[in-house]
Amino acid sequence: QELLTRAVQLNPRAASAWIALGLAAERAVRFSEAQYDFAQAERWDHRYLPAWSRANYSFRTENYTQFWMSARRAAVLIYDDPIPLVELADRWSPNATTALKGLGGRRVIARGYLDYLIGRNRWSDARDIALELEHGSGPDKTPVAEDLARYLDLVDRLIEVGRWTEAREVWNGAGQWEPIDSRRRALINGGFRTKPSGHGFDWRPTGRESSQWTWKLGVVAFQLDGNQDARILLEQALLFPPAGCLCFEQETNIDGLRWKVTASQVSRQTATTNPGEESSFTSSGSWRTDRVCFHNLKAPHARLQLIYRRDPGSMPARGEIRLRNVHWEET
Repeated sequence: QELLTRAVQLNPRAASAWIALGLAAERAVRFSEAQYDFAQAERWDHRYLPAWSRANYSFRTENYTQFWMSARRAAVLIYDDPIPLVELADRWSPNATTALKGLGGRRVIARGYLDYLIGRNRWSDARDIALELEHGSGPDKTPVAEDLARYLDLVDRLIEVGRWTEAREVWNGAGQWEPIDSRRRALINGGFRTKPSGHGFDWRPTGRESSQWTWKLGVVAFQLDGNQDARILLEQALLFPPAGCLCFEQETNIDGLRWKVTASQVSRQTATTNPGEESSFTSSGSWRTDRVCFHNLKAPHARLQLIYRRDPGSMPARGEIRLRNVHWEET
């Protein structure tokens, strides 16, 4: 300790020495001295480590005011993983939004916070931080591909655990995809104007792209190789599914195709499904408009699936189905 004291006397800017002195004083239960040492480190060195060290010390000694002052400075200076700082702020804040604002609200902090919350299955808080990211202000408010990937990942997870309302809020809040509107119960990307992303409320094709499904503007196609008795070809998560008819244009030489709607019944802990309604359609040698109808949809959310299932007494199908212009016609 004498060497450390001598070091700061010779060079007051030696922040690492001040921090070491502070830690030694804390271990010796000399808290006033420790506070002075950490303050000197932050005073002389305006980089991340002194601010983080003082914030961490203030957290350990329950100095609420000083913690937020130093934590906010550390958030501005951070250059690496923000999770340790985020975790302290989260433990000392009534909610995630308040913690993020206390840290200054930078996108780099919000991204780390969102990852932290998702990793702990804190879905409501994750929704709140995602919305803060989506509606953020400041010089770095423009979303990048990294942000959009996070939003889609969160929407997928929310749908998977039955948190459909939060999923819709994140999906709509991003402003990057067709919005979900309870007054206009349309399918997302029903015209296949964009390539199905396989995420969120967009279409989810199954199988390997190129070999099992393909897309070009306005049309999606699926290939069957004659080796499968059944396969889900395409799926979309539906909010506010209407009772009515699904209209679509198809071109196929395959029999055994059908649309299925499965209503999700969400319990308090898990999402469960009922057997659902199925409606088949016949093959056609050229483009044809078809419709299949569903009349017993009572749940507020469901899954729409295009399914192939081998008909009894027939061989597994080999061929292709091409699909376009899928939309609801409400009754």
